[in-house]
Amino acid sequence: MKILKEFNNIILATHSKEGEEMTVTGRGLGFQKKPGDFIDDDKIEKIYEIQEDNRDRFYRLLGDTPMEIVNVSEKIREKAKEKLGISMTMNALIGMIDHITYAIERKKNGMEIPNLMLHEIKSLYQEEFQVGMEALEDIRNVSGVRLSEHEAGYLT
Repeated sequence: MKILKEFNNIILATHSKEGEEMTVTGRGLGFQKKPGDFIDDDKIEKIYEIQEDNRDRFYRLLGDTPMEIVNVSEKIREKAKEKLGISMTMNALIGMIDHITYAIERKKNGMEIPNLMLHEIKSLYQEEFQVGMEALEDIRNVSGVRLSEHEAGYLT
């Protein structure tokens, strides 16, 4: 497979053998690569077939979002799979990237949306909430913004 577009070192656009455009992820997949280079298939961890109606939204989101946020979202996705056995669809990943981006903006502007279900989430989904709290720490590490536990509830 050849690289069509490189978003960062772990997210690339390519074509399937059938000629359909898709996105692949993997650690170091795009390291020192450029469009037209071949992808090391052994490094591919996940393949996402993006529906054509979502493709433009996804590419626009990647173009408008700091790569640190895209990378941390992918890291959170990996952590959810590892710790909870949850595989996120590309649509869920897109939604998470979008949510994190705007949560950071809201926090910078002094706005917070309280999570009215936070108490229930914390008691009914303890493992998921813990992963959400770890996600907040990852987000703080890349953005310098400390989001409240309400956001961990939303990420859960």
